[in-house]
Amino acid sequence: MMFDIRETWERSPDGSSIPIVVSGNIGPRGDGYSPDRLMEADEAEAYHTPQVRTFADAGVDMITAMTMTHVGEAIGIACAAKAVGVPLSRV
Repeated sequence: MMFDIRETWERSPDGSSIPIVVSGNIGPRGDGYSPDRLMEADEAEAYHTPQVRTFADAGVDMITAMTMTHVGEAIGIACAAKAVGVPLSRV
């Protein structure tokens, strides 16, 4: 669906290119602001790798990590993205 939208809107009527990025968004495990436990980077990488791989297999241009309030989980997602070979952004 997202790729169809990109295909439709990426080119303007005058023929110029309007780049559209498809991002797979990943949030924290549980409540990022009030977690019941914190993950170390290796645990977070193992936990988030299936999500990152699914997005990569679907053809996303990048992964975006949102609401990362604990460094271990953020590092784990970054490692998962690097291992799978998809760029990572954070907000």
